[in-house]
Amino acid sequence: HVETTTHNETVPCAGYMINTNTFESFRQMQPEKFIDTIGKHLLNSIKDGTALEDPSKLTLFLLLSHADLKKYRFYYWAAYPTPFNIPEMFHQSEPELFTSKYSTIEKLNDEFNKLEPKSKCFFALSLTCDDVKILPLSEGVKLAKSTDFNEENLVFGFFDTCEHPAPGWPLRNLMCLLFWNCPEYAFNKSVNILSYRGDQSLVYQIRVKEGIDQQATVNKIFEGRMVGWEANTSGKMGPNIADLSQTMDPKKLAERAVDLNLKLMKWRLVPDLNLEKVSKLRCLLLGAGTLGCSVARVLIGWGVKNITFVDNSTVSHSNTVRQSLYTHEDAVKRRLKAEAAKEALLRISPSFNVEGVVLQIPMPGHVVGQSMIESTKSAVTTLQGLVDKHDVVFLLLDSREARWLPTLLCAAHDKIAINAALGFDSYTVQRHGTRNESNPPFSPDLTVRYPVGKDLGCYFCNDVTQPGN
Repeated sequence: HVETTTHNETVPCAGYMINTNTFESFRQMQPEKFIDTIGKHLLNSIKDGTALEDPSKLTLFLLLSHADLKKYRFYYWAAYPTPFNIPEMFHQSEPELFTSKYSTIEKLNDEFNKLEPKSKCFFALSLTCDDVKILPLSEGVKLAKSTDFNEENLVFGFFDTCEHPAPGWPLRNLMCLLFWNCPEYAFNKSVNILSYRGDQSLVYQIRVKEGIDQQATVNKIFEGRMVGWEANTSGKMGPNIADLSQTMDPKKLAERAVDLNLKLMKWRLVPDLNLEKVSKLRCLLLGAGTLGCSVARVLIGWGVKNITFVDNSTVSHSNTVRQSLYTHEDAVKRRLKAEAAKEALLRISPSFNVEGVVLQIPMPGHVVGQSMIESTKSAVTTLQGLVDKHDVVFLLLDSREARWLPTLLCAAHDKIAINAALGFDSYTVQRHGTRNESNPPFSPDLTVRYPVGKDLGCYFCNDVTQPGN
């Protein structure tokens, strides 16, 4: 049971909230049965007279909800129960602003603000051109049941949050209360209604269609079904979804912080950089040692989110001081580098798309015995598939022999290959060239200072001796 705050500046209402533990339970709720069951409380409060003493009971609401705390998505569906079988009614005159009919809007606002919080939902008024007096709803009903009152001066009011010229939903429940408590008045007279909206309050004259069987109509109202479920933001009958992952999910918050930092880097250093294109690049890192760890950290620092490590060795104790993705525990457990590097990047940011492939890259000059032929063929096929589905291949391996087959595959699949190697006192970083085989071969202009990709060679172009075997 939920009740809103009741300090004097509010208009309270009470209702029922059911929060399900699972989404499946939320989906299995029967809204028609639920609103009929809870709606009986509203009808009973009209029948036993408690709604006259506490009009806020007519503002009963229902709320079905489910909180997906893993995805930070919140499902909710609200209903404001009211009887379905109300009689046909019409406006006897056009709605008017209160200020156009009466000159006492300040007095009306003062009188309304003096009401007890629970009496602000529904009330009665005694109105003349020069004066306004707000009465409890119960006193208004007593006047409506008597024979010595001026029906033009009696007005029933309700607090209306609706911004549409038509009266809001609570009027249905107010009319049902009048049908039950003073049927002669409600069915046979013009009922003056005040839709209280502050200075924009409206006055209506409502009348029930003639020729209606009063008792049968009342029975249908209080024995029939209830309606009142809200349509969602798409205009359909169903729950709304509040997705707060952008403001609550730590993964999303981290992504936003990194994206902001990248935009600042672009603004200061490389204004023409296409960050979206960079983030979608699929990078294949062959080798997860000193070079592999360093390149991976640089790539994620520039927004690359799709990385695949290829390595078949394990973490040793000498690795942890030079290879930034590994820890002492990795060395103690002799974990595979490809898997340890993958988990290290995911610890940095769980939103990365990282894979680890344990693979021995076939090398020229290394004898392949009969027992290794099938595994070598399989390794070549796997490596070819990896090269084909990535955009950029980084050659970060320990030897020049290990770089030969990946270089060949990058050339065959027209992929960008970046080769990096470290010596004791030297290093090399080289981008391999790409070529379009439909064009005839030609000799590039070697005097060009900044050659394009098709004019670049590869790591093996200037070898004096090519790998054997």
